[in-house]
Amino acid sequence: YALGALFMVVFGAVYTAVSYTHRIRDRPQGIVGSIFLVYLVGTVTSALAGKLVERLGRRGALYLAIGTASLGLVLSALDSLITVLLGLVLITAGFFVGHSVASSSVSHTATTGRAQASALYQTTYYLGSSLGALLGALAFHAAGWNATVALGLLAMASAAAITLYATRKAAAERRLATSA
Repeated sequence: YALGALFMVVFGAVYTAVSYTHRIRDRPQGIVGSIFLVYLVGTVTSALAGKLVERLGRRGALYLAIGTASLGLVLSALDSLITVLLGLVLITAGFFVGHSVASSSVSHTATTGRAQASALYQTTYYLGSSLGALLGALAFHAAGWNATVALGLLAMASAAAITLYATRKAAAERRLATSA
């Protein structure tokens, strides 16, 4: 649940605050509005998430999603419209892969109450969106785009820590099962 919320914090923060940045804000409204076409990247990356899980495993796909979104955040902090747009593409790709893997992991690991588990995932996911939009806007208005980027990087570092914990726990369980 936390992973879905953390990925959504990034997505909510970025897409709430990006149009405030001078790189975007000072452009014609058609360009500003067309930035949201980057969402279409999600259509492709969501479809690829299953293949990534087959190839890398769930945690491997999560690490890739975290790294992709983090790289996108860093690129978006550079002072160029092109790097901001490339950053948004990477953030969006990382978000949609991360969300797809986190969401499917809930149904994969829930042994009972799958509908409730899925509903709880959706609740935390949308709480992450609301929190990300609020904190992203507050960070931007307090200290600019780089503060919003820092918020996103903090969320991705938290997601990486959770994924690393799960990776280590799974390895320990495998060792225990093998030795028994």
